[in-house]
Amino acid sequence: MIKKNWYSTRPRTDAERARCVEFVGDLDPATLTPKVTGSFAEFGPVDTAFEAARAANEAADKKVDKASERVRTGSALFKVAFLKWTVAIDDAHEKGYALAALKPELGGKPPSLFLEETDWEKVARMAEVSASVDADPTLVGRPAVYKALEDATDHLRDALGAHDRALTARSTAVKALTAATGAFDRAWGKLVHDLKYYDSDGLGATVPRFRRTRSEDDVAAAEPTPAADLPDDPSG
Repeated sequence: MIKKNWYSTRPRTDAERARCVEFVGDLDPATLTPKVTGSFAEFGPVDTAFEAARAANEAADKKVDKASERVRTGSALFKVAFLKWTVAIDDAHEKGYALAALKPELGGKPPSLFLEETDWEKVARMAEVSASVDADPTLVGRPAVYKALEDATDHLRDALGAHDRALTARSTAVKALTAATGAFDRAWGKLVHDLKYYDSDGLGATVPRFRRTRSEDDVAAAEPTPAADLPDDPSG
């Protein structure tokens, strides 16, 4: 399929929006016509809100990454602590004792399969395991080893909770950024329209234009539509 190049004043990426902001920053409000002055004044607060939303989204992404790493570390520590505990139980009794004693509390699974469950499932199961240990002290194995498992379980539970909160915060940030991006594009489209039709200094011809290909039309259709825009000029 032959791709035909064309140019649009509608930004699609943050880099293109940054170019729009740079262009607006070079405008001298004193030289603008009244019609353009209005859309120029409206653009500033919208751009500020967009930048704030973008920064908040980046911060939320970093928090999710940090929380994910904390979960990975917590999960690894839990696995080590759990396996050490089963060995301690066997050492206190005989080989295979932990497998037989714990299997009912682990949903009928041996420890190896239990450790393949999701982290939330492992934390939930540990509540039943703890109750069994409280009822049968012989399952403690060695107190220090069991205490390490309890601490690892608490750490993993806290890490999972922090991760869920980070995901929720990022979802909220994404929604806010989507709304702010749409508002930015509409405000930019209005400013471009007014520069084209109401400014006498030819500023409309200097508005940033971004190269497109016809194959990108489907992507553009899924994005917010500005209130107004300059006509797209095919370059041939």
